[in-house]
Amino acid sequence: MNKKIGIFLVVSLILGSLVGYKYSAGYDIQKESDHGEVNLKGKDIKGAVDFVFDDKENIYIAFPHEIKKITSSGDSKRVYGDEDEIYSIEYSKGIIYAYIGNEVKSVDLDSYEVKSLVKGIPNIGDYKEGEIKLNRNKLYISVGANTNSGIVGEDNIWSSAYEESCDLPTYGVTLRGINYGDTGAFVPKGSITKKNQKVKGNNIGNASVITYDLTNKEISTYGYGIRNVKGMDFDKGGNLYAGVGGMEDRGSRPVKGDYDYIYKIEKGGWYGWPDYSGGDSLDSPRFNCSLLLNEVPTINPPSPLYANKNVSSIESLSIKDNIIYFIDNKDKVLKSLNLFGATTGELKFPDDFNLKKVKIHNNNIYILENGEGMIFKYDIDSIGKKYDNIIVLLLIIILIIIVAMIILLKRSLVKSKELRMKKCEK
Repeated sequence: MNKKIGIFLVVSLILGSLVGYKYSAGYDIQKESDHGEVNLKGKDIKGAVDFVFDDKENIYIAFPHEIKKITSSGDSKRVYGDEDEIYSIEYSKGIIYAYIGNEVKSVDLDSYEVKSLVKGIPNIGDYKEGEIKLNRNKLYISVGANTNSGIVGEDNIWSSAYEESCDLPTYGVTLRGINYGDTGAFVPKGSITKKNQKVKGNNIGNASVITYDLTNKEISTYGYGIRNVKGMDFDKGGNLYAGVGGMEDRGSRPVKGDYDYIYKIEKGGWYGWPDYSGGDSLDSPRFNCSLLLNEVPTINPPSPLYANKNVSSIESLSIKDNIIYFIDNKDKVLKSLNLFGATTGELKFPDDFNLKKVKIHNNNIYILENGEGMIFKYDIDSIGKKYDNIIVLLLIIILIIIVAMIILLKRSLVKSKELRMKKCEK
């Protein structure tokens, strides 16, 4: 009997420790670390592309053509609509900043006045879905490349509607005269380039991060040669980190064996696109491609902090306590990355989920899934609460064991006394 009680208590302890750790929020979300709890924060937002919180815990949900306010009590209200696509939003002091089409706009949530802050962003191609991030009174705006690797080709479906469009360099470039079929680099489809041909720079170039100063209204280039940003955020020291998509095996200039990366983006830095990726030249044995540029800002562009194993996998990132949390949308995993480059799996989502954004708010991590339309809250700091609960559970179990032992001991003493009395009677 004692053995059975012991087995029961051990099993109870194990099950009590696992319940709420393995799967959360009623969905098949598997935790890959010992941290926190996952709960469903919002649902019925299928197709949402971004979200932000205001100072009163209201959530603003961006959809492709509108922004809705969801109050803390659950009421919904449309606060903005646009014919152009909405890609990214930020909030500060009663104003929504939105990346819409080829502009960045502000929406005053009191007066609903809309202002156009940045116009003419050349994002008509493959990577038009830019990101915006607010830091120290500046908007940081990503401008994606229009092509995979610098050449307008048959894979660029948009080129039939924008026949004169191509990638625009931030600064003037000198070409090597390498052409793929009838098209060279940084020129429209069907345009041949020559050796030492120069292409002028642009105020806003493709494959760059620009800033807009909310005080003096100035637009500046922060970093360039950055193919397509998939999430960016700042650490405690104000350093900018960005997820960057690697070049793909497609188009007129296919690139095999590339990865997605996370970079620390320095002001004025050139990160290599279209002739370098992950710090390596495209004419290296790793890639074995021809170079497009005759002159480059540096032959040693910065190396990434982290290289993900899959291309077109990193979808979004956010930073908490100098830990980068990012979405791998191919493996359907939320991962954490420290500033030394070490990664840890945090959450594994179902394979049919489409993970879109990860955001930090009030020290909690929020993940947007826009296939079914849900926001999950990952309370990573609740590990302490979990351990407190486990300690309480252990104390209860110990108490039960002590009580059981006392009862058994009393029964044993009673039986022993009865046996002695029977012996005496004999």
